[in-house]
Formats: sequence, C-alpha cells, structure tokens
Amino acid sequence: MVLKGTFKPILQSTGAVRAVEKIRVSGSVTLISSGVANSQTRVRLDISLNLSNEQLPWAIVPGACGNGAIAVAAVSKFGAIDLGSSGRGVLESDLAVSLTPGVLYHVEVYSAGQTLDAVLACAVLTRVE
Repeated sequence: MVLKGTFKPILQSTGAVRAVEKIRVSGSVTLISSGVANSQTRVRLDISLNLSNEQLPWAIVPGACGNGAIAVAAVSKFGAIDLGSSGRGVLESDLAVSLTPGVLYHVEVYSAGQTLDAVLACAVLTRVE
C-alpha cells in the first residue's frame, strides 16, 4: 500500500520569542506499507519551512487534518525531522507501524510537543496504488 500527501501550513504564525511570522511550508511525504498486515512502513518525507536549525517531531495520525486524533504510535517512536539552515528537512525511516487499508491518515509536523495547537504542517495521505 502506497500513500502520498503534500504538506499544507496549519499553524498560522509563530511568535514565541521572535517577532510573529507567518508559517510557510512546502513538501511531500510518501508512506509504503508492507509485510504481514502492513506491519512495516517506509517513510520518505521532504519538507521546507521558514524555520531553520530545528528538530521537529512528527507523527502519522488517523483521520483528516485537525481532527485531534491520537497518533498511530507514540510520537517519540517517529523520531524528529532535522531542519538545516535552509529550513529544509529530509527524513527516510522504516517504522514498525501498521496502517489499515481503507483508513484515512495524515502526517502532522509539530513545533514542539504533540498537541493540536502545536501542529505546524499537515499532509492528508491518499492511496496511489
């Protein structure tokens, strides 16, 4: 099963210590599930944000963007996306995560923590095979 999506901004602006800044995001994600009951998932994620030199947590979540659902595994299991000085992060990973065919999923990228108000970007995944 192959799922693909394109990232869209969710959090409208950041403004912790620095000035308020509109979030800009581009990029895509591809998930390839295989094995017994789709128990292995290969992830290829490429994202660009107007942030730099940060590590951003991310997760695979059932349903549509913004629904507040809990990730399919502990967010710590997914690791972090390393953004370089250009704001681009590329991640390739093999996860022991089972995805159910016919279920809608999305990928969330967080600024910090894993709450709905910390989601910077989201990509709804559609089946391509």
